[in-house]
Amino acid sequence: MKKMKQSKTGLSLILAACALPGLMPNFALAETIPEKAIISTKLMGYNQEQADASIINKSEVTSPSIYLSIPVAGQWLLEGSVTHDNVSGASPRYHTSGASQMSDERIATDVRVKRYFARSTLSAGLAYSTEHDFKSTALSFGGTTSSEDNNTTWSAGVAYTSDQIDPVNLVVVNEKRSSLELQAGVTQVLTPVDIAQISLTLSDGSGYYSDPYKPYDSRPRERTSQVLLMKWNHHFKAMNLSSKASYRFYTDTFGVSSNTLGLELVKPLSNGWTVTPSVRYFTQTKADFYFDPPFPTGQRAGQFYSADQRLASVAGMTLGVKVSKQLTPDSAIDFKLESYRQNKNLFLGSGASEGLSDLKATIFQIGYSMRF
Repeated sequence: MKKMKQSKTGLSLILAACALPGLMPNFALAETIPEKAIISTKLMGYNQEQADASIINKSEVTSPSIYLSIPVAGQWLLEGSVTHDNVSGASPRYHTSGASQMSDERIATDVRVKRYFARSTLSAGLAYSTEHDFKSTALSFGGTTSSEDNNTTWSAGVAYTSDQIDPVNLVVVNEKRSSLELQAGVTQVLTPVDIAQISLTLSDGSGYYSDPYKPYDSRPRERTSQVLLMKWNHHFKAMNLSSKASYRFYTDTFGVSSNTLGLELVKPLSNGWTVTPSVRYFTQTKADFYFDPPFPTGQRAGQFYSADQRLASVAGMTLGVKVSKQLTPDSAIDFKLESYRQNKNLFLGSGASEGLSDLKATIFQIGYSMRF
């Protein structure tokens, strides 16, 4: 990183707190190309339980992934990843799926090439995901540029996604959905111990948004959304502790709006160990056409309707802890465990969807990364 007008001592600690072990920081600030290649592998597991009509429905997801980045000629960076999801178990008939049992696999790949300049970058990416009844392709372009003192970085990007939906029940055949997404943001060094970031994402989509596996599910074919994301990282010198706070606001033309607050505390320990406890609170208002089961009678032709819990008025809280160990200067391992709870008592104020059963989930992740 080029010399900054401010002291770099506190800033270096923040950047270290922002980074995964052995990987690039998640704040883009005067980016420089990595000197070494990076390989990282992760295994994520998700276990969910939800009562439905006096039956405990369980579902599981296992998701191994691998990431690789290779610097080329001191100016280019090639990146790629592969993820394989395995889903199995049962789901509530109305809220989550039209079938009592589900089993599916998904393979997702993406590649990106990035060109580094003195104080800016340009990148292009291609992503592809396939399941037995769903395919998605996305193309993206982005860039960053930094001020002369490297204290401010602006970013912008555009992405286009095209989906194909072919459910096995043949409710629809070869349906399409597409979206165009625009993003802009700025990252600012506020003090030697503070970094802030704000970004805005606008998305405009059209096509098939209904769920073919849910009874009578019918949704508009147009959907636009806006996402405001704010982050603030602060380093407490006296405690050698860094905080990572975030706020996300989402709204769309379906009538859904959500607020998400997150906080992580990064505490380095001795012998290369780091512990990161976290908490995240999420609340969402329901879509204009969401109804709690049982289904209303007298539904008019052409009337939009859904009982999908992802469109309900819900609230949930996630508590987690991550432990990482720097094995060598170029390798690290990490383990993360999270517990998620969703119920109407967590919803602030009135208006929570009464038909939803309480949901609880456990998420774990183990990873290893190495530079070479």
